[in-house]
Amino acid sequence: MDRDIVSRNGLKLKLLAVAALAGGASAICQPAMSQDVNQPVYVPSPLSDPAVTGSLNAHDYMYDDDGLLIIDSPGTTSPTATAPSATNSPSTTTSSLPLPVQDNRGQYGGAFPRTAAEYGPPGYVRRRQGGGPASPILVPSTNPVHADTGGQVDGDKKYVTAGSFPNSTKVPGSNISYRWGGLIHLDGMFTFDPMDSTDDFVTSSIPVPAERGQNANFTPRWSRLDFETHADTHFGDVKSYLQVDFFNGNTQGAFGSYPLRLRFAYVDIENWRFGQDASVFMDYDVFPNVIDYEGPGGIMLVRQSLIRYTLPVTQRFKIAVAAEQPFTDMTLVDNAGNSLDGTNIQDMPDFTGHLRYDNHYGHTQLAGIVRKLTYQPLVGEKLDATGYGINFTADVHPWACLMGVAPADANKCSPWEVALTKSRIIGQYAAGYGIARYVEDANGLGLDAAVDANGDLEALYANGWFAGYEHWWSPKWSSNFIYGENSNDSTSTQPDSTYAGSKYLAANVMWVPIANTYVGMEYLWGERENIDGQSARARRIQLGIQYAF
Repeated sequence: MDRDIVSRNGLKLKLLAVAALAGGASAICQPAMSQDVNQPVYVPSPLSDPAVTGSLNAHDYMYDDDGLLIIDSPGTTSPTATAPSATNSPSTTTSSLPLPVQDNRGQYGGAFPRTAAEYGPPGYVRRRQGGGPASPILVPSTNPVHADTGGQVDGDKKYVTAGSFPNSTKVPGSNISYRWGGLIHLDGMFTFDPMDSTDDFVTSSIPVPAERGQNANFTPRWSRLDFETHADTHFGDVKSYLQVDFFNGNTQGAFGSYPLRLRFAYVDIENWRFGQDASVFMDYDVFPNVIDYEGPGGIMLVRQSLIRYTLPVTQRFKIAVAAEQPFTDMTLVDNAGNSLDGTNIQDMPDFTGHLRYDNHYGHTQLAGIVRKLTYQPLVGEKLDATGYGINFTADVHPWACLMGVAPADANKCSPWEVALTKSRIIGQYAAGYGIARYVEDANGLGLDAAVDANGDLEALYANGWFAGYEHWWSPKWSSNFIYGENSNDSTSTQPDSTYAGSKYLAANVMWVPIANTYVGMEYLWGERENIDGQSARARRIQLGIQYAF
């Protein structure tokens, strides 16, 4: 067979190979010993070799000017091919093409990061508000692949190289790998009772006293896009992560569109993290697998700018501390109910920290916060109060414990046993003074602090708790049951309509028809109570469809 191959000096060499072996003829392309996976591998056009075409992905190869296939994908086993060497004579080589890897580890990670295999069938994308990076902080990543050839093969011909972490691509001529990802999510919902929030089930938005009215709505607002990079430096593997969604504003009625909203934007250097991330005071790993975007009203949930340091004390035990964006969310009214002239002041960051223990069957976390609340009247000295609180969270796989099989090791069991080991119990209890800004449904209601009847600034008590059970009926079917409450203290200066607390209940069934996709139906119930004792309830049925990529 004749082939024209372009050499590096631009000259074309004529390759003529006729192979004949005793007992039969063999083709030029044959299996052989493996070579350096960072070197490009040439194989004949896959159009003439079904054995090759059947195992390649489009992003793994391209053709050169002579119709030769150029491959460069480090990994494990793959099709093999004979190719001309970089110097003169043909040689047999083996190239490896890695299969796509789904990585859904929890945001925190730890010694035993939660993987997709622990929560669902292959390709299942667990419903997570966090949506953190594929390689969490403090979890050793695969060493980046060095671009020794500068991203070029045979002159100016480019090739695509697999990156240093799952589903990533190498930037030619550098040690930087990157990955694009995201999800498309559509919610359809029918609300039986009035709520000010039409896209998410916010219990504090239930009008009191109760009103009459129903509402139907479709929204794709929490569809997301994310971008992640890893770079090999003298500091180690430097990671960056950016994620946006469309849960900002509401122009659907007029234009059917939504503006972007920043969720995460941070860089990891060794044990440090800089940027916008989930507060160290909260725990994304206990966020329940609900279709509702909001989740339990009492969950601790804030994303904000921070500087964080994580210390791995042992393989299973870690300590994290952070200085975070401060904001005093307060009610500025006097004893007569008149608005006060003045402003809240942020002159010190919020200080947070947590202790975390991971094992094969779950984790526990105890977090704390200390913050300064300040109000500057138009006339007179500024008023200060100290806010502080704790947050205890945990999850456990009860059936895995009883069976003595960790979820990650359950693949040797029967399908129903594998599903059962993924079932888990989750919970949270948080309480403190001046922490309402960190409570999901109390954020933005001015309940961190208030000026009391004596004219002093008082940090208000708040608590929030929830418990949930996620049950896997089979590898493709699961259900979730969640109940939670939160309550907030008040002063005599606050109006009777001030939010005092709420209750939240959710139950759903979810189906995973294909990898990276789920369809679910959910029932939601909520109740709001004001400080004067009046209350109202709301109910909703919600359909969710999601595809992650």
